[in-house]
Amino acid sequence: AFVEAYVGGRFGYVQVTKASGQGPTLLILPGPGTSFEAWRPLQGEDRSQMGFGFEGHHELLLHSKAWADNEWKQAQQWVP
Repeated sequence: AFVEAYVGGRFGYVQVTKASGQGPTLLILPGPGTSFEAWRPLQGEDRSQMGFGFEGHHELLLHSKAWADNEWKQAQQWVP
C-alpha cells in the first residue's frame, strides 16, 4: 500500500491506496475541533528494515506540544 500524509492542520489528511491502484482508497481526516499537527517517524520503536521502498512506520500526532517542547526543541518548524 502507498501512504500519503499531508500535515495541514485542520485541512490535513492521510490517504492509503493499494499498491495495485485498484479498489477503494482509505482517507483519514481530522474530526471536528482537531487538526493534524505532526507526522513522526517511529525511530527506535520501529524494528522494520528500511530501504529504498520502505521508509519505516510513522504516527500521526493530534497533540504535538510535548514533542515540540522536548525532543523537537532544536528543530525548525516548517508548518506554522
